[in-house]
Amino acid sequence: MRPTLKDFLLAVINGTLSFAALATFERIDLYYDNLQFHRDMERGPNVGYLFEQPQLFWNIATYIFHLALFLVATLILRRFLSKRGSIFFFWVSVGVLVAIGWAVTLSIGIVTNALATGHSPLEMFLQSIIFRSSQRTGLISLALILGVNVLFGAVTQIATTHRWHGEPRYS
Repeated sequence: MRPTLKDFLLAVINGTLSFAALATFERIDLYYDNLQFHRDMERGPNVGYLFEQPQLFWNIATYIFHLALFLVATLILRRFLSKRGSIFFFWVSVGVLVAIGWAVTLSIGIVTNALATGHSPLEMFLQSIIFRSSQRTGLISLALILGVNVLFGAVTQIATTHRWHGEPRYS
């Protein structure tokens, strides 16, 4: 089936909601890191513990890339899935494709960084997998992307199957 403007509009709304959830998680995580830093500094200065304001990952550039992933995933799935399928399943599948797209993008970034710095790509992959903060951030991001898509799929499924006309306003 060919994608329509409605599909792309829903993909933009879904991508925006997903981006908002991910950016909110990042801000909350940075807030707690900052609180931990101030608690540590109250106990006494730690030598070698430098807290610098990190560069935010979820900014306008990643928002545009995130929306592009949602649009491409919607285009691919709408093109190759039949219309008879569940709308809920469609939006969960979009979320899975977006998560795969982010995994591929981050893998390409790790390999590019490893080759540019002269390190082994395998070493850089293992380094990014072994650290607990990377594991936590990756799993929470995956859960947020899939969770937002499950909620979005459920809402769109209910909205498309519910009869909005012909019901009495007050019973």
